[in-house]
Parts: sequence; structure tokens; C-alpha cells
Amino acid sequence: MISYVIGEVKELSDNKVIIEVGGIGYEIFMSYLDVAKLSLGSIQKVYIYRHVYENGEDWYGFLSKDSKEIFVLLTRVSNVGPKLALRILSSFSPADIIKAISTKNAKLFSSIKGVGEKVAERIVSELKNDIL
Repeated sequence: MISYVIGEVKELSDNKVIIEVGGIGYEIFMSYLDVAKLSLGSIQKVYIYRHVYENGEDWYGFLSKDSKEIFVLLTRVSNVGPKLALRILSSFSPADIIKAISTKNAKLFSSIKGVGEKVAERIVSELKNDIL
């Protein structure tokens, strides 16, 4: 299992980066908030979550362990896949997400495109015990 990579930022786009490590460029999906903190040519440590599915695999990256942990928690919620979890982390910081769950503020989540009321309620109810 890969925990993190450290390498040079070679390419940036809205929601992904390419990090070169040992001559290999890894395409890593990241939140908009994390991508905005990166600069081309910088050396960066990125925590990795590897999502394997039937036709391939995707890597999701995070600049902090907290972001990765929140991402993993969100993906455990029914109907929240990695792309939706990343969209949530693109909209709110881990601290804001934790606060919304602990205060049962499902409206914060339903304000995100792709998160309906039922999924927002499910995030709050299924994760309330995990973040306390």
C-alpha cells in the first residue's frame, strides 16, 4: 500500500496534478483547495488514497493526513464515491466538514452540487460517531 509520494509538481489542472517521482509521473486527483496551494516545479509530499475499480484505478491525493482521513470517512457513506468525496473537500476544509457533522448541519453538504438532501443527511448520521 502506498501512503504518500514525494516528488516534483510537473503539471497542474483544476482537480489533478502530475507528480514526478523517480522519473515516473503519477496522475493524482486532488481537491481544488489543495491544488491551489501547489506550484509548478515545487517538491511536494502528497498523501495517497488508491481507488481500484473494474476497469482501472485512480489515485487521490491530499496535502494533509486530516484531509485524507475525512475523504476515507466520506467514501464509507452510502452513495458517496471518491469523486463526490473530493468535491466535498474542494468546497470545505476538513475542519468545516467535522464541524458540520458534529453540529448536524446537513445543509452545508446539500449546498454542494451532486449532494442531495438524503445523501447530506446520511453523511451527518453515518459519520457523527466517527468524528466525536
